Amino acid sequence: MTTKPSSADGPWIAPVDRPRARSIAWHLGLLCAGMLLPLLALMAVLLVEVVTDQRSRHEEVARNSATRIARALDRGLVALGAMADVLATSDHLLAGDFDAFRARVQQLPRGAEAEVVVRDAYGRVLVDSENLLSVEEDVTAAEQARASGRMRVSGYLTTGAGTGPVFAVTVPVPDAGLARGWLLSLHVPLSALGKLLAPEDVPAGMTATITARDGTILARSRDAARHVGTRPMHVRPRADATEWRQGIDADGLPIVLASTPVEVAGWTAWVFLPETVFAAPLRRSLLIGSVLSLSVAGLAILLATTFAQRISQPLSMLSTAVMNGNDTPLPVTRVQECNALAQAFKAARAETRKHVRTQDQLLATLDFAQIIVRAPDGRIMVWTSGMERLTGWSRSEVAGRSSHEVLRTEFPTSPAAIEEELLAQGEWQGELSYRRRDGAPIVVASHWALHRDDGGKALAVVEACTDVTALREAEHRLREAQADLRHVARLNEMGAVAAALAHEVSQPLTAASSFAEAALRLLDQAQQGEMELGEAREAMQEAADQAVFAGRVVRRLRDFLSASGQDRAAVGLNHVVREAVALALAGSVKQGVSLNLSLAPGLPPVQADAVQIQQAVVNLTRNAVAAMAGAATRVLSVSTELAPPDAVVVRIADTGLGISDEVAATLFTPFATTRREGMGIGLSISRTIVEEHGGLLSWSSEPGEGSTFWFTLPMCQANEAKEGEALHAK
Repeated sequence: MTTKPSSADGPWIAPVDRPRARSIAWHLGLLCAGMLLPLLALMAVLLVEVVTDQRSRHEEVARNSATRIARALDRGLVALGAMADVLATSDHLLAGDFDAFRARVQQLPRGAEAEVVVRDAYGRVLVDSENLLSVEEDVTAAEQARASGRMRVSGYLTTGAGTGPVFAVTVPVPDAGLARGWLLSLHVPLSALGKLLAPEDVPAGMTATITARDGTILARSRDAARHVGTRPMHVRPRADATEWRQGIDADGLPIVLASTPVEVAGWTAWVFLPETVFAAPLRRSLLIGSVLSLSVAGLAILLATTFAQRISQPLSMLSTAVMNGNDTPLPVTRVQECNALAQAFKAARAETRKHVRTQDQLLATLDFAQIIVRAPDGRIMVWTSGMERLTGWSRSEVAGRSSHEVLRTEFPTSPAAIEEELLAQGEWQGELSYRRRDGAPIVVASHWALHRDDGGKALAVVEACTDVTALREAEHRLREAQADLRHVARLNEMGAVAAALAHEVSQPLTAASSFAEAALRLLDQAQQGEMELGEAREAMQEAADQAVFAGRVVRRLRDFLSASGQDRAAVGLNHVVREAVALALAGSVKQGVSLNLSLAPGLPPVQADAVQIQQAVVNLTRNAVAAMAGAATRVLSVSTELAPPDAVVVRIADTGLGISDEVAATLFTPFATTRREGMGIGLSISRTIVEEHGGLLSWSSEPGEGSTFWFTLPMCQANEAKEGEALHAK
């Protein structure tokens, strides 16, 4: 039973079900069967078509024969009806002279040995040409003839004079003289119908039958004496149209039959043949097809067995040679495909040897890489020459020891967390700090991969190391250079507003000096008793306030020009933006710029370097003021707002002329500027600062309506937010 390992042991691979192997003879037999089945199916279709054609011919012959018999009966009965009409209108009969009428009847030719009988309205015999007074009367046919005034033909009638059965053709006698409701009937022996069913007139192998309305057999081409007068249960009394169906004959044997109605008499003409005769072609065809199929199948089995032996023997020789080893010569057989397979095995042997050599060379080359293979308990199993060059430790010195103890590894997080991720994911990657044998620190990009057995059990940890010490030192120097560049940019910005800052500082200092002089005068007057000290105190307070204001301007400038410490803390964004805007707008009132400052209350603190964020706001604000030079309306809008779910937005908009497509193409390109006094690095530095803080700087512009720049900063996490609660209130 296969047990699925836990997820901690790595992915589980389900066992593969191998297909059952079959012999070559079985496959060849299957091939022959696949070729024979369509052939046998085609043969079966052809046999069915032949049998169907034979059955259709039998059906057509039977239908035509039944139709011919029915039409012959119609013609004969019409002739008898005409004779009866002639006799019914005889003057002797209408005058009641029965002897004269009888004599007249004896003189007339009566086909089919028909006898004449006249009955009155009560069914009494008035005239009988042969004095056969015991002839049965078909009451139904008589009533129909009397009611309709037309000829009617009866069914099977018997006589009591020792003669055979007859049928009657009855016509009404016209009402004249004594004749009132009389009927004249021609009694025709049923043997006359048998002449229509002569064997030479019925198709070979078939039997013809004529039945009355009630299904009684009136005539039959075979065994007439035994069947005439009977009423087989299988025959419906009357067929309404020519049809073809299955049935049971009078002897209880299955038959197929065709029927056609006799229109004049309401009889039915039947032509049928036994089902055994009808199905004989099918049985014969099936027998022939079965014999042919078995013959072809036997031949296919014989061929499959023969060819299987001719193929399996060379394959067995080839298999034996392959299993014996690489040095065994491969046989040459009479089968071309086997020889080709032997050549393929020979080529595979050569390719395998080449692959083994390549693997050996690859392993030798891989030894130059910086790779460690450790056992699950941390013991070093493989220590490549690349690791020797990187750390200064040789294989013999580290064999069986813990790599972390040898290299004094410093982890970016706890070793337990790294091991947990390695077991869960099957790999781990990050940066580690090692110590060379001489104690020098190195930083490596390390990638760990867990090697497992088929059951998912951890066997070893493969660690690939890349020395990134020089890269990290270069990145550190780059960050220092970027910080210097930002400091230069801040100095440049402050140089551009130096005059305005001097004016802002000189105004409160001049006012403080004036208030101080006024206070001295007031003090002198107070000493002389001319006034109170209260006015002198107010003048001194005004001087102090102006001095504090001037100090605040100087302190703001000093903080902005100080080098960034690269340390980030939780800061209140509204306070940073307010100070930066005040610094950037020094002297802008003279340029006619009005400020619309909208700082959202209650903004959460952000984790940032306040000096760098101030620099970004100053750059964007100064650019907005410069963009409105020459504009009719100069309104600067600065706002902060919350950007759910976890960011804040600083938005700076102007009412200048907008940004052209040409300028937009190089908007963030360093040293690209449209201002003669600008350096072209403000926007580039601002975007770098925002992105380093995990935010995004974006912009939009409408020609003639101004531009808007905004950037997002992520909010502090819960523990960082607690540190900035004091700044949050600002």
